[in-house]
Amino acid sequence: MSLKDDLKREKEKLERAYQIASRRLEDVPTGTLQCSVSKKHIDFFHCEEINHKLEKRYLRRDERELICALAQKEYDLKIQKITGKQLKLLYKLERSMENASLEDLLQELHPAKRGIVVPVELTSEEKLKIWYEKEYIRKEIAINDPKFQTKKGEYVRSKSEKILADCFYDHGILYKYECPLLLNNGWIIYPDFTFYNPEKEQEIYWEHDGMMDDDNYLKSALKKMDSYIKNDIYPGDRLILTFESRNVPLDSVVVEKLISNYLLS
Repeated sequence: MSLKDDLKREKEKLERAYQIASRRLEDVPTGTLQCSVSKKHIDFFHCEEINHKLEKRYLRRDERELICALAQKEYDLKIQKITGKQLKLLYKLERSMENASLEDLLQELHPAKRGIVVPVELTSEEKLKIWYEKEYIRKEIAINDPKFQTKKGEYVRSKSEKILADCFYDHGILYKYECPLLLNNGWIIYPDFTFYNPEKEQEIYWEHDGMMDDDNYLKSALKKMDSYIKNDIYPGDRLILTFESRNVPLDSVVVEKLISNYLLS
């Protein structure tokens, strides 16, 4: 998917460039621009083929508009030529990828054969299943601490975490609650929720900071945020954040937008 996305972006960039150059070439002066550079100044000449003979005319300073138009024409012709060639190659590669998906080739086999072959690459569903079924030791919730049971049947530490967990469950999103994450410095932290992107083969983390008006809690949350960033896990990329305080509760609309943007796209 990452390669296909990169190809799509590159194709769109080349198509824009080709279209812009083509539009500008619809009304251009004939001929080409030639320049002669000396130590003192630059001279420009307008070269045209007239009666099968190449004519060369010196361009005065007050003909700057023509000079610029001819220079732009030369540039746009090169852009049109190069992007045209590159687009043909990208279209061909795109068709080739569409017709040769490794996952599709496996699915095209008869079910009886599919079950006995060893695929060269696991499907996204298989990668996600392996990640999800890998056992881990989560943090224990003390006997006297509050706990809330989710639709999944596990216990979390707050009502807001239950709301989040139930949202993930309702959307059919597999997650791990307080799965340990080993950092580069050897420390272990416990993200509130961990997800897995099988296409990119990366984990995504969701932290809910629910007591932002408590100074000690805020200090701990900021320290944890620094740990993520020092390990190249950045907010808005592989780290999703939600916040609340006594007077500002968790907003379900925000939660749904974050889920849609980061976990369902």
